[in-house]
Amino acid sequence: MLGKSICDRNGDTFEALSLADFYTYQGGESYKKYISANPNDTELIKNDTRITGDVIFKADFIEKPLVGFVNKCGFIKGNFNPLFNVVYGIGNNRNDKSDGIRINNILGTYLYRTYSCQKILQCWIMLFHLLQTETLKSKAMIRKIVAMN
Repeated sequence: MLGKSICDRNGDTFEALSLADFYTYQGGESYKKYISANPNDTELIKNDTRITGDVIFKADFIEKPLVGFVNKCGFIKGNFNPLFNVVYGIGNNRNDKSDGIRINNILGTYLYRTYSCQKILQCWIMLFHLLQTETLKSKAMIRKIVAMN
């Protein structure tokens, strides 16, 4: 949504917000469309598979590395400021050592399930404890726990 366009799995291209000079491709026919237009791009492995795995990212705005998981089928190409440096795992593209985008105060990434944040770990422990010891009486309690991170 933040780049120039998004090419979906069927190969249909949609205009995006153009906040930065990059393009998003979401696998399937979009992958074939990109490869046919860029046959010399050796950075991408020539297949259409889901990219999953554990990752470790570093950034200049956080002290400790983030440990998490990515699960995606797309890739981005263009000129943009990356959000993270990849220490281990997969970034924006299979062979790229950067992940996400940073446009002023807008941050974007495929990273989820970060594990290094102490507060998140405490929230999950609290939620697990509640589920084991008593019945959660309302969705409000779950929202409160999730909002803690």
